[in-house]
Amino acid sequence: MFFGDEREKPKISFRSQKGASLPSRQDFVQTSQQQREERHRQKLRENSSKTIQKVWRRIRASRRTDEEERKRWDIEIKSASWNDLESMHSTISRLSLFYSKRIDLNRLDLLCEKITSLYNSHTASNQASKTDRKVIVFTTREEALKWAIVFKRILSHSSQRLTENLQVHFRFLLFFTNPDIFGYELVGDNNQQESNVLKKKCNNIMTSQLGGGELVSSIRNLMMKFSTDKNFLHLLMTIAVRSLQFSSPSKSKEESKDFKGNAFHFVWEILSIKNLFGKLNVQSQVMLANLSTILFSFNPQSLFPNESASNLVLKRSRMDMEEEEKIPLETTRNDWILSNSFGISIILEKPNPDQRGTNLMTASLQFIDKLMRVCYTKKYFSKSFVDSEFLEPLRKFVVVSSIKSMLNFFPVQPNLKTGEERSIQKTFPTGFLHLCSIIIHFQSNWEEQKSPLLNSISFGTSIVRRLWIGMSGTVELSQLAAEGRGESQEIAPLLLLFTKCYSHLLFTMDDEEFFQQTVFNLDELVKMISILKNIAYKMFVADRNDELRESIVSLLQQLYDRNARKTFCNEMHWLVDGLRFMDIDSALASRSLDQEILKNIPFVVPFDVRIAKFYEAIDDDRNNNQSDYFNTERARIRRDGAVDVEAGSEENLKSRRSVMSRRDDHEHHDGCNHDHSK
Repeated sequence: MFFGDEREKPKISFRSQKGASLPSRQDFVQTSQQQREERHRQKLRENSSKTIQKVWRRIRASRRTDEEERKRWDIEIKSASWNDLESMHSTISRLSLFYSKRIDLNRLDLLCEKITSLYNSHTASNQASKTDRKVIVFTTREEALKWAIVFKRILSHSSQRLTENLQVHFRFLLFFTNPDIFGYELVGDNNQQESNVLKKKCNNIMTSQLGGGELVSSIRNLMMKFSTDKNFLHLLMTIAVRSLQFSSPSKSKEESKDFKGNAFHFVWEILSIKNLFGKLNVQSQVMLANLSTILFSFNPQSLFPNESASNLVLKRSRMDMEEEEKIPLETTRNDWILSNSFGISIILEKPNPDQRGTNLMTASLQFIDKLMRVCYTKKYFSKSFVDSEFLEPLRKFVVVSSIKSMLNFFPVQPNLKTGEERSIQKTFPTGFLHLCSIIIHFQSNWEEQKSPLLNSISFGTSIVRRLWIGMSGTVELSQLAAEGRGESQEIAPLLLLFTKCYSHLLFTMDDEEFFQQTVFNLDELVKMISILKNIAYKMFVADRNDELRESIVSLLQQLYDRNARKTFCNEMHWLVDGLRFMDIDSALASRSLDQEILKNIPFVVPFDVRIAKFYEAIDDDRNNNQSDYFNTERARIRRDGAVDVEAGSEENLKSRRSVMSRRDDHEHHDGCNHDHSK
């Protein structure tokens, strides 16, 4: 019997095969690594295919769903009556869910147009019935917040379509950025304060995305395009102000930072429009002035990069001025921000000053002062600059009525605590300091307005006395009198403005009016002289030769002339403290310092010292210029003298001359019979 397999078994040999070699360990590891990497790549390819298919299925399903929603929405919007808020909210929210800029622009236009027509019909109904019913009324807190989120999206989409479909979206934004069209009649809510809080919160939500760059650019372009239609510009400004006015910063630091950035960007863009205030009506100007407070909290220094296009224009303008070429200087957008900022200040000074008006004026002047230090303002006052529209706000700013109004915004005397150390910051309001800095900048650089501006502030205001009474006794003035340098940034423009104005006032004041003590009494003048003489002397010692020193010296000279005609200040009081008993040679060590002090303020040095210095100067001049002498013949005196005069040499005119007698034998002249004279 056979129990085996009919198929032939393979023959297996257990003997070693000669010549066959096994793979090494390194080859085996390398092969295994390659196989592992190949399996990993294959797995990644499979996962990628699955992910792509999953995403595509989701996108396809989403598109199919959106298309179905669009079809239903198109049918619904045509027959929508919107008798209740729920149906209206459903239609608007469904569009915001599938909205796409590429596909649904026409649907957005249709929706905004239908909502606008609803607003118009509601307004007409109110006028007919003489009632004031709100367009949309919320009865619950949840309903109000739900509507705020929906309108936030629609307003944002509409703002992006403003320039493309102006007729529809301009009206929609104008109507529905107005918070007064919404009513908040909360059921069971008897607290009006809670309703106001909810209203403010909903307004913030609705307009939170309107302050971005697209709306800013759209409004700016439209304002430039329709610059002649002041009513339309006013409505554009209304939309812009509403979009920022109700978007007050929340408690979140990030949201607060975004709000400030958006508001600042908008105001900066609007103020850079050329001759903006000539294009706006009065209501729009006031509106912009109130909104511009957001601009004043920024430092202009950070807005002027070194390599910006505006600076390139300024560099070219500087070159034009240095070469004195008759080329009209260009104005940049940053220049117009400065000009329009002056226009804002002129608007702010018109209302009666209150705390809010004072704060606005202070912020405006502070911003202008900082911006003027950054801008190349000297070009505005050159002969090559002929833009009258640009200079118009600056000219209105410096008239006596405007300066008087601005000075009235700030209190005359601050409320200092007893024993409190006086300083410039504590004595003068901040806005007053910046106003003085702006005035002195104009007075120093604007040649056309130097005399009119000086007349306005010297004769039309009481700023002279106010400046000195405020400065005297402050730490900064005492430090300046003691050192002559290192004064704070605030004291220099104040002291310069005071000395210029008081000097100008003294030019027109006769002795009778002066001694009637109309501005300062004699005791105050004596104290003033005591401080100013020390400041002037210390500035000479510190070698400070600037406009402030010249102005102080000029005022001291005028006061000394008054005192010379009729004494009101003892002669010893004019001497600088310390020079009466100090060694004069150590105090006036430098020869040039001697000459500068004796030439400009000789009255600060004792009279006998001045006489000694005078004779000392004569001796030095004689020793330096008359140590040598020149020979000349008596017959040639006139000719040699004429030659020296024509040459203009001071040394030759002061030198000694040796006049010789003429002899027949001139070659053997030994110089013994000479007649020497100067």
